[in-house]
Amino acid sequence: MLDALRELLTDGDMFVICSPGGLVTYCSATLRELLDEDLRGRSLHYFISDEDAARIIVSAQSGRDAEINAGVG
Repeated sequence: MLDALRELLTDGDMFVICSPGGLVTYCSATLRELLDEDLRGRSLHYFISDEDAARIIVSAQSGRDAEINAGVG
């Protein structure tokens, strides 16, 4: 099981696309598989820290990309 998870993590990029208001409009397949749920329609605050969510929302409102480092644990 752990090997399968490692392969999944390295198999492709995991990302979400969010609206300027912070709602997820798209969730990559690799992230959906890892979480075993689709995050579309959920607020960024549901699954990342408030600080990271705020930074991403400001970036989205400015039309820029934003990255966060996330760990499984």
